[in-house]
Amino acid sequence: MHIHSREGIALSVAAEKIEPVTQAHVELGEICYHDYRGVIFNPEDKEPLIRDFPAPSKTLIMRNHGLLTGGKTIEEAFNIMFFLHQVCQCYVDCGYTHSPVPPSNLIKQDIIDSSLLGADECRYDTATGVQEF
Repeated sequence: MHIHSREGIALSVAAEKIEPVTQAHVELGEICYHDYRGVIFNPEDKEPLIRDFPAPSKTLIMRNHGLLTGGKTIEEAFNIMFFLHQVCQCYVDCGYTHSPVPPSNLIKQDIIDSSLLGADECRYDTATGVQEF
């Protein structure tokens, strides 16, 4: 899924790296970044994008452009985009695009790691489209 939301574009331009400041960030897993190289017209122009968005990552910030997510299903890609967009909104609303995130506002890595341990078990049943916990 690919969008050009106001907050997503602002973050793709202003933030060097998204730091974990909200619970929504924990849902994203590894966030990849792709430097803007212009509009992709030729097949060989796709290689840097493919390299910058390796599996199993499902979240890509396209610098100076927008947001891209993937998933095993459309529902998964949509939900990841929903959480990514929430993080972008938080960054813009809190002014973090203009100044560094205070270290005290970062989610500690051990909390992120423990939250992600069961992430695959808290996804969507592809047969019914229902979120399971």
